[in-house]
Amino acid sequence: MRTLAKPIQMINWMDEEGLITPVRFRIKNEEGATTIVPIMRIHKTDKQRIAGNVTYTFHCEVAINDQLMLCEIRYNLENCHWTLFKL
Repeated sequence: MRTLAKPIQMINWMDEEGLITPVRFRIKNEEGATTIVPIMRIHKTDKQRIAGNVTYTFHCEVAINDQLMLCEIRYNLENCHWTLFKL
């Protein structure tokens, strides 16, 4: 996996207790075209403090161009931003 740290737009579910489940996200490539990427499976979820901010880290399996790939997605709880960290 390579580190990208690109901001993404995310669609997620949240249950009554506040647990977040990402569903799919939208990302722009270098040319400016938008790609919608479905999340097929979540392998692991961590809650940690990164640079003083509480962050949820999701290790997921996504489908890009009909190919399954592993990625790491982060949700910063302080500013409500989603980031595709590794792909």
